Amino acid sequence: FFAISTSVCEIMPYDPTASIEREYVPLFDDPYLQMAYDGVKLLFGVSPLLALFVVIFLSFDKKEEEEKRRKKDDDFTLAGHDS
Repeated sequence: FFAISTSVCEIMPYDPTASIEREYVPLFDDPYLQMAYDGVKLLFGVSPLLALFVVIFLSFDKKEEEEKRRKKDDDFTLAGHDS
């Protein structure tokens, strides 16, 4: 492992003055198609946050259903047991 890491450092030395900015090159010639493609990329990028939002905020019950469930104390049964 050490030999591999030293050879990589020798091949690609660190240059602090090198610019990491890249020029934006569109994939499609049609601007509307490119805008749709960028929108799909944005949607895929934000989808984990959307899923988290759905899981957290839609997992709560309505207040009426929660109050009904809290008032029912005597109907507790285990699944598969009828006694």
